[in-house]
Amino acid sequence: MRKALLGAAFSGFSLATQIFFNPANALPGQSVNTVSQWVDSHPIFGSSNLKAPPDDPYGHPAYANLYQTDQVTYAGGSILFSADLSSFQGSKSNIVNETIYLTGIRSTPEFGREDTAGNDIIRDVWGEEVLREFVNSRYTDHIEGDCGSSGASYEWDFYMGERYGFIAQPSQYAPVQADYGFQVMDLTQWEYLRNSYRNGDSCWD
Repeated sequence: MRKALLGAAFSGFSLATQIFFNPANALPGQSVNTVSQWVDSHPIFGSSNLKAPPDDPYGHPAYANLYQTDQVTYAGGSILFSADLSSFQGSKSNIVNETIYLTGIRSTPEFGREDTAGNDIIRDVWGEEVLREFVNSRYTDHIEGDCGSSGASYEWDFYMGERYGFIAQPSQYAPVQADYGFQVMDLTQWEYLRNSYRNGDSCWD
């Protein structure tokens, strides 16, 4: 993995999304089928479908149960959605982690709790309820480093909510080359990843 002015022009889209569709219908803890149906009906991702990667193309077991959409047009650039069963602790029956990856969009989201551009994106994808939990979450860590021989670097900010953990990724590395990323996950997965990054054993060379 690597390193929208969704302002006035995009706020109308956010409002329309909220009126006609509630994107907070599929979240960590739900089945792949439920998340897939949500993707199919989502105004951003609907045409892209949710696909399982064939034969683990990234060459690591952590990606064996990673479902992804195609990249679709969003805010002057593109967005991709992924949902993960693997949890880095063995395969689960329900989704434990959902991530968006953004490339070439008009604005520069920091995905801080008071960042308007980032908050507009979270609202567009997951809805007002998830955004509210993120805004009210507790910031815990800023963790950065590099992945040795791969040459990749990471820079992640960790936030803990009541039901979900959040990770803002202003810098990305595998499996998706993107400018920005944001993750929503169950708290067990979040704590596991946070500890892994704090201990420096999070890279998948």
